[in-house]
Amino acid sequence: MIHPTISDEEIPKVGMLFGTLEEARQFYYNYANKMGFEPHIKNNNFDKNERTPINQSIQCNRDGYQTKKNLATQRSNTVSYVHCKAHIYVKLDTELEKWRLLKVELAHTHRCDPSLSWMFKKNRELSMHVKDVIERNDQAGIRSSKTFQALADEDGGRSNLNFLEKDVRNYISGKLRINGDDTDAQEMLDYFTKMKEQNPNFFYDICVYSDNSLKHAFWVDARSKAADEYFGDVVSFDTTYKLNK
Repeated sequence: MIHPTISDEEIPKVGMLFGTLEEARQFYYNYANKMGFEPHIKNNNFDKNERTPINQSIQCNRDGYQTKKNLATQRSNTVSYVHCKAHIYVKLDTELEKWRLLKVELAHTHRCDPSLSWMFKKNRELSMHVKDVIERNDQAGIRSSKTFQALADEDGGRSNLNFLEKDVRNYISGKLRINGDDTDAQEMLDYFTKMKEQNPNFFYDICVYSDNSLKHAFWVDARSKAADEYFGDVVSFDTTYKLNK
């Protein structure tokens, strides 16, 4: 069933032509957004000589099967796979040099809700004000959950926000992404972020160079504080040890 806010011109139909692949893709994305489902690129085929795309399949992101393996992790995965077959298939017409819709399936095996489209990843965004609040609160040691709730209260409730709590957490960790081939430093930062979320008394500070490579790091947990009071000492790790061999 087509949502009443969608005009006939906005509905994908076999034979439609587009000037570029991006135009075809954006057309379907706009349709999906109004219908209330999230699409993803399923398949691409490329010209062997030019290495440019010649066709593409875009499907509803609930197209997979729910296996026993992902049933075990469904609590952390908000996408429920129900083998939905809704999709479009677009191919380059070499004679016209345009992209033509060759296959269109509009029916879904699940309910679509346009009111939830804001939750789709591509629709969620953090304004400059929100980013500023997140950064200031993080520097003050305020947990991301508290920051999210404060932002929600500021806007009159969580339903008025166009982002999720995990977007706040992701922004905090992404703001301090560490460059370099060595993944140990990044794993350490991810661990610090997790510990800070679990325990507001956990403190860490990371200093990076201009290219975001790690310079030095400092962290203190409850046990470390007690040990410092007893021994009056700290443990230091030289992050340049590989360079000084």
